[in-house]
Amino acid sequence: MLKTIPPVIGPDLLWAIAAMGHGDQLVIADRNYPAHSGPSRTLEALGVDTTTFIESLLQLFPVDDFVSPEAFAMVPDEGAEEAYESHRSATQLISRAENRPVELARVPRTKFYDLARSSFATVITSDARPYSCFILVKGVVRS
Repeated sequence: MLKTIPPVIGPDLLWAIAAMGHGDQLVIADRNYPAHSGPSRTLEALGVDTTTFIESLLQLFPVDDFVSPEAFAMVPDEGAEEAYESHRSATQLISRAENRPVELARVPRTKFYDLARSSFATVITSDARPYSCFILVKGVVRS
């Protein structure tokens, strides 16, 4: 047990986000995402949805401010313009944590899978909402 570490951030996940360097990508995925078939490390944050996990993660994880886009959200391949509640929540959480506007780049599902292949790690949540999958690019800590 550690003080001030959110309980959804277990030891393996804590190691992974600490080991990531500037520009590395972290996938945060819903329960339907095929994480174990990909090349990156697969970690679990079970019992929470993606936005609850993102809120906890952002207490520790700096989001890149050197590149744009610095955050991605999966959308259907058909290019549906549907607004997903999880996307709105993630945008608000990231913008608030970073104290700047951050927009999620909408990425079609198959292209999202391609982008995710180069990620440092993938975190699987228990989120049942469709298209509740995100990629965050790690930034630097300025202190």
